[in-house]
Amino acid sequence: MTDEVVIFACQHIKCARNTAQFQRSSAICDSFDTYILSRRKVCEEVAAESEKTISVGNGPVQRLLYPVFIIAYVFALRRSNKVRYVHTTHSPQTLAAGAFLQLLGFVWIADIWDDPQLGVSLDRSESIMRRIAKTYNRVVFSFAKRRLGEADLIVFALAPELLSEYGVAPDAANVWTTTNGVDPKIVPRSSSQADTEPLRLVYIGPVTLERGIETLLEALQSLPSDCPLLSVELIGNVDSKTSSVIDRWDREAENRRHKVITTGYVEHERAMERLSNADIGLCLLSIEVRNYNYAYPIKVFEYLAAGIPTICTRTNGTEQILTDGESGILVESGSTEAVMKAIDTLARNEEVRRRITSNARKEAGAYTWGEINDELLRRIRSVTE
Repeated sequence: MTDEVVIFACQHIKCARNTAQFQRSSAICDSFDTYILSRRKVCEEVAAESEKTISVGNGPVQRLLYPVFIIAYVFALRRSNKVRYVHTTHSPQTLAAGAFLQLLGFVWIADIWDDPQLGVSLDRSESIMRRIAKTYNRVVFSFAKRRLGEADLIVFALAPELLSEYGVAPDAANVWTTTNGVDPKIVPRSSSQADTEPLRLVYIGPVTLERGIETLLEALQSLPSDCPLLSVELIGNVDSKTSSVIDRWDREAENRRHKVITTGYVEHERAMERLSNADIGLCLLSIEVRNYNYAYPIKVFEYLAAGIPTICTRTNGTEQILTDGESGILVESGSTEAVMKAIDTLARNEEVRRRITSNARKEAGAYTWGEINDELLRRIRSVTE
């Protein structure tokens, strides 16, 4: 045996520094000799920090055999290294591999920041190949789900209520419930001139109907005629269905005093720069999407750190981050009237915006990635030493 190593098995790692996938992998690579196993691309910055990074590919065969590859690689690596532990993320395939390896004597840490059900929920509108892949995921996840409670450590960065659906008590000794976070150093503070028009509303993320875009457009159309002028910037990829809705609104809306701009995909660093002159942040997730009801949206932490008053859907996750009326405004999912009133209130009342800005910046201090990562590493060492 030579060095002690860690296996970090995931689906992919994007170069977006405030995401859980980037922060987890980077913190672990900084602390341990880490081998990253991934199906898709791994951010070059993280790959450079690892001992070795292997991306197996995203074709049908690679998807099918990915759990087998993880298991085989761990056994091959054990011939020359002591495997300290196996760290798997939230996908059904990596969880199943971790559960199987634990049965064979390896320490397993299950790190869940998105609902594993994302990879198993069937949709008849999807292609046959996609449905076959999800059916396979359902099979492997059924095994992982039965074994999840036996993991040496469960890192759960979703609203704790969801854990009970997996037969795990949130207060179990092997569970650490946490949130996502933010690195304040890479989020510029908003320096918007609040007394100028148009006021600038910003949304960052995939531009889809499930992210509340249609509700937003209807709210803009419903605003009183004397509402201050607004410019709404949607920063992210726009799917075809949502693009059609935006185009139709632009052509047909009776109240088009307010401008809606779509930018398409923007690199994370540039997206953060767009926050520097924003007045209001938007996060209007539909709770009909199960994961959105329990997630801690990264964009909300970024808005807090930037000091931007945020209008956000009330969910099990966001209620634990924002204090309604103090560090943001919570609205009911899909409520055009609630979104309209929240926008109108913030647009008209500079004093309310200033108060929420001050509170938001203080609130962000409770969710720094530095503190979250330190606690993560402490807990990892407690179960692996």
